[in-house]
Amino acid sequence: MDDVADWGEVMVIVHTADLILECRGALPVGQEGHGYFNLRGPGPIGGHIRRDRCGAIQFVSRPFMGSDSHAIMLFNRDGGVMVKIFVGRDETRALRADQVARFVALRDRLAMEGETGHDNDA
Repeated sequence: MDDVADWGEVMVIVHTADLILECRGALPVGQEGHGYFNLRGPGPIGGHIRRDRCGAIQFVSRPFMGSDSHAIMLFNRDGGVMVKIFVGRDETRALRADQVARFVALRDRLAMEGETGHDNDA
Protein backbone atom coordinates (compact mmCIF):
# COMPACT_ATOMS: atom_id res chain seq x y z
CA MET A 1 0.00 0.00 0.00
CA ASP A 2 2.91 2.34 0.59
CA ASP A 3 3.66 2.29 -3.15
CA VAL A 4 0.07 3.29 -3.97
CA ALA A 5 0.23 6.08 -1.39
CA ASP A 6 2.70 7.82 -3.75
CA TRP A 7 0.40 7.68 -6.79
CA GLY A 8 -1.68 10.75 -6.04
CA GLU A 9 -5.46 10.79 -6.38
CA VAL A 10 -7.06 7.36 -6.84
CA MET A 11 -10.65 6.13 -6.58
CA VAL A 12 -11.44 3.85 -3.65
CA ILE A 13 -14.67 1.86 -3.83
CA VAL A 14 -16.36 -0.21 -1.15
CA HIS A 15 -19.30 -2.18 -2.53
CA THR A 16 -21.82 -4.04 -0.41
CA ALA A 17 -25.26 -5.44 -1.25
CA ASP A 18 -26.78 -2.12 -0.23
CA LEU A 19 -24.15 0.49 -1.00
CA ILE A 20 -21.48 1.54 -3.46
CA LEU A 21 -19.25 4.04 -1.68
CA GLU A 22 -16.77 5.95 -3.85
CA CYS A 23 -14.06 8.26 -2.57
CA ARG A 24 -11.38 10.10 -4.53
CA GLY A 25 -8.16 11.08 -2.85
CA ALA A 26 -4.60 10.09 -2.13
CA LEU A 27 -4.32 6.79 -0.29
CA PRO A 28 -2.55 7.42 3.02
CA VAL A 29 0.48 5.43 4.08
CA GLY A 30 -0.68 2.65 6.35
CA GLN A 31 0.72 0.85 9.33
CA GLU A 32 -0.03 -2.42 11.03
CA GLY A 33 -1.51 -2.46 14.50
CA HIS A 34 -3.97 -4.43 16.61
CA GLY A 35 -4.66 -6.92 13.79
CA TYR A 36 -5.51 -4.22 11.26
CA PHE A 37 -3.75 -2.40 8.46
CA ASN A 38 -4.60 1.15 9.44
CA LEU A 39 -4.92 3.92 6.85
CA ARG A 40 -4.64 7.35 8.44
CA GLY A 41 -3.83 10.63 6.83
CA PRO A 42 -4.98 14.17 6.19
CA GLY A 43 -7.15 13.35 3.16
CA PRO A 44 -10.63 11.89 2.80
CA ILE A 45 -9.49 8.25 2.68
CA GLY A 46 -8.94 6.40 5.92
CA GLY A 47 -9.95 3.19 7.59
CA HIS A 48 -8.88 -0.15 8.97
CA ILE A 49 -8.44 -3.38 6.97
CA ARG A 50 -8.60 -6.62 8.95
CA ARG A 51 -5.32 -8.27 7.96
CA ASP A 52 -6.37 -11.79 8.95
CA ARG A 53 -9.43 -11.57 6.68
CA CYS A 54 -7.51 -10.56 3.55
CA GLY A 55 -7.13 -13.73 1.48
CA ALA A 56 -5.91 -12.36 -1.86
CA ILE A 57 -4.86 -9.25 -3.70
CA GLN A 58 -5.63 -9.14 -7.42
CA PHE A 59 -4.65 -6.64 -10.09
CA VAL A 60 -7.58 -6.39 -12.50
CA SER A 61 -7.52 -4.63 -15.87
CA ARG A 62 -10.78 -4.62 -17.82
CA PRO A 63 -13.17 -2.40 -19.71
CA PHE A 64 -15.87 -0.71 -17.66
CA MET A 65 -18.65 1.31 -19.25
CA GLY A 66 -16.68 1.62 -22.49
CA SER A 67 -13.38 2.68 -20.91
CA ASP A 68 -10.33 0.79 -19.73
CA SER A 69 -9.93 0.48 -15.97
CA HIS A 70 -7.22 -0.83 -13.67
CA ALA A 71 -7.84 -1.73 -10.05
CA ILE A 72 -6.15 -3.36 -7.11
CA MET A 73 -8.78 -5.49 -5.36
CA LEU A 74 -8.46 -6.98 -1.90
CA PHE A 75 -10.54 -10.13 -1.40
CA ASN A 76 -11.54 -11.63 1.93
CA ARG A 77 -11.10 -15.31 2.74
CA ASP A 78 -14.70 -15.97 1.66
CA GLY A 79 -14.04 -14.59 -1.84
CA GLY A 80 -15.82 -11.27 -1.32
CA VAL A 81 -14.25 -7.99 -2.33
CA MET A 82 -13.10 -5.94 0.66
CA VAL A 83 -12.04 -2.83 -1.24
CA LYS A 84 -11.16 -1.72 -4.78
CA ILE A 85 -8.47 0.87 -5.49
CA PHE A 86 -8.75 2.24 -9.03
CA VAL A 87 -6.13 4.07 -11.06
CA GLY A 88 -7.14 7.73 -11.18
CA ARG A 89 -8.44 9.70 -14.13
CA ASP A 90 -7.67 13.21 -15.28
CA GLU A 91 -10.15 16.03 -15.96
CA THR A 92 -10.98 14.50 -19.38
CA ARG A 93 -11.73 11.10 -17.72
CA ALA A 94 -8.59 9.59 -19.30
CA LEU A 95 -6.58 7.22 -17.14
CA ARG A 96 -3.53 8.87 -15.61
CA ALA A 97 -0.66 7.41 -17.62
CA ASP A 98 1.79 7.73 -14.72
CA GLN A 99 -0.52 5.68 -12.50
CA VAL A 100 -1.10 3.04 -15.20
CA ALA A 101 2.68 2.61 -15.48
CA ARG A 102 3.01 2.31 -11.71
CA PHE A 103 0.06 -0.12 -11.53
CA VAL A 104 1.69 -2.37 -14.15
CA ALA A 105 5.10 -2.15 -12.47
CA LEU A 106 3.68 -3.03 -9.04
CA ARG A 107 1.53 -5.83 -10.47
CA ASP A 108 4.48 -7.36 -12.30
CA ARG A 109 6.86 -7.00 -9.35
CA LEU A 110 4.45 -8.65 -6.92
CA ALA A 111 3.58 -11.40 -9.42
CA MET A 112 7.30 -12.16 -9.82
CA GLU A 113 7.61 -12.35 -6.04
CA GLY A 114 4.62 -14.69 -5.93
CA GLU A 115 2.66 -12.41 -3.62
CA THR A 116 -0.41 -11.91 -5.77
CA GLY A 117 -2.10 -12.73 -9.04
CA HIS A 118 -3.44 -10.64 -11.86
CA ASP A 119 -6.04 -10.81 -14.60
CA ASN A 120 -5.42 -9.51 -18.13
CA ASP A 121 -2.65 -7.24 -19.32
CA ALA A 122 -2.68 -3.48 -18.88
